[in-house]
Amino acid sequence: MAIGTVSIITPWRNHPELIPEYERTVCADDAEVIVIDNGSYSKAAQALRRMVRRLDGQYVRNEENRWFSAAANQGLAAALGDVVVFLNNDVSGPPEWIELVRRDVTEGGIFGPSYCRVLYGGLRLGYIEGWCIAARRSVWEALGGFDERAYPMPYWEDTDLCFRATRMGYRLARTRWPLVHKGHVTSREEPGVQESFDRNREVFLTRVAKSLKLERPPENVTVEAG
Repeated sequence: MAIGTVSIITPWRNHPELIPEYERTVCADDAEVIVIDNGSYSKAAQALRRMVRRLDGQYVRNEENRWFSAAANQGLAAALGDVVVFLNNDVSGPPEWIELVRRDVTEGGIFGPSYCRVLYGGLRLGYIEGWCIAARRSVWEALGGFDERAYPMPYWEDTDLCFRATRMGYRLARTRWPLVHKGHVTSREEPGVQESFDRNREVFLTRVAKSLKLERPPENVTVEAG
């Protein structure tokens, strides 16, 4: 793998209709595409394998849905690039954005085009949304990836990761990468997702309260876009 290679990791489950736009978005020289197939049905899995072959990437098959955190960590373990990007499959953009990733992602930070804040009592806890989040390999390794034990199902895992990162001294940086995120295309049909959101929210808020030595999480917690 060439110096400066960007590894793009995408957990995927079904939805082969997203393949053409996704493939156009990630098709670039020295970009390693890693698809973690979370138990897609056979025709979708076959389509994903064909796409990955065209991209000369890596295809990893899970026979069951391991959701985002665990699948993302699988991809991280397999990635060869100097820069690692976690990218949702419901995105579109010109492949030139990968050159901007090479330019923008430097040591000591976490980067992405969507920056939000959790308003937590009197605090504002920033985070990069996980649909596109990038860092140098050394940063991901220091963080240990996503916390798949605390967040086995979707939501709040990106918030948690960024909170841990800032506590370790890493900066969060919003980028101007020309990507469009359609949002909630794949998760809305999966059972248990809303329950997962509520559970993970409490896990995160309890963790922050403990880290900041608060007696209990504030009652009024909201999220705002950056």
